[in-house]
Amino acid sequence: LTGEPDGWYADIGDSASGEAWFDAELGIELDGERISLLPILQRALADRRLNLAAAPPNEPADAVWYVPLSDGRMVTLPLAKLRSLVAPLLQWMSGGTGGGPLRLPRVAAGLLEDLSQVAYLELRGKTASALSTLAEQLRGANARRPVAVPRTLKAHLRPYQRDGLTWLDFLARTGLGGVLADDMGLGKTVQILAHLLKEREAGRLDAPALVVCPTSVVGNWHEQAARFAPVLRVRIIHGSARHGQYESLEDCDLAITTYALLPRDRETLTLRHFSLAIFDEAQALKNAGSQAAQVARALPARRKLAVTGTPLENHLGELWSQFECVLPGLLGDSTSFTRHFRTPIEKHGDQERQQLLNR
Repeated sequence: LTGEPDGWYADIGDSASGEAWFDAELGIELDGERISLLPILQRALADRRLNLAAAPPNEPADAVWYVPLSDGRMVTLPLAKLRSLVAPLLQWMSGGTGGGPLRLPRVAAGLLEDLSQVAYLELRGKTASALSTLAEQLRGANARRPVAVPRTLKAHLRPYQRDGLTWLDFLARTGLGGVLADDMGLGKTVQILAHLLKEREAGRLDAPALVVCPTSVVGNWHEQAARFAPVLRVRIIHGSARHGQYESLEDCDLAITTYALLPRDRETLTLRHFSLAIFDEAQALKNAGSQAAQVARALPARRKLAVTGTPLENHLGELWSQFECVLPGLLGDSTSFTRHFRTPIEKHGDQERQQLLNR
């Protein structure tokens, strides 16, 4: 019988899935040898032999898990330490049984770095430094550093709208999608228009931005753009003559279309490239299986933003659907999210899972 590991590590590398992801290999060091824990943990999750989310009632604080290794040795893993490492990663671990490294969204960088301190996990690899920088940006003052209101905006922003503009600018600088979820009537449209003008000033609006909204607010978007951001070249994609309008999108800064047209114009839209896709009244995407939500996820845009006063109306699955559109993978796949968040929170009132989701 072998004792506890000599050390714990996470090897961090670039993902073959693109710059929005990184690969992590979690393991232990034992007698100078590195042993991956991922296959062991994923098999345990798959057959539900071990509760890695939370300790069952009456489990001793010093409880351990005896893990057999392929060479016949046995390693002793303290369950409290193992859960502190694994519980926050469960939504990304549940999808396989050991077919390679763990694929994590880059926005999870802060979470992984926090784990390195809580679980005394050493982060190694060529991507670790870049992720540490991103983690610092995500939790630091950078995210709240005020930005100047664009010179071309014809509006006076209230303090909370300036906060929204700061948030949107932070997302742009870090290459992340996100959700702007102010209450109704607080001027989300003007915040988005101000953000588009900032992107134009920064040279990042090098392809058209696309707003997708309910048909009832198309006119409002057009009117407010003309009023508050008159330098933006705006085109409404609507009506029976809309297909000709797609051909000249390169001549505009902002195109406006509707959720109803997403399924009908899927082929045309997915052949275009947008600098930014903005989903207004994004609760329209709350059903992940709807045609509109499927096309929204498929739209080729550098970044995506959801804008809504009601990001959650009925159940947590609606939140998953919106985030899967603007920041794919943040909450794991739908099955894992239901298992590790929806069911524990909605059916069992699990406060630890609720706090982790809030984070």
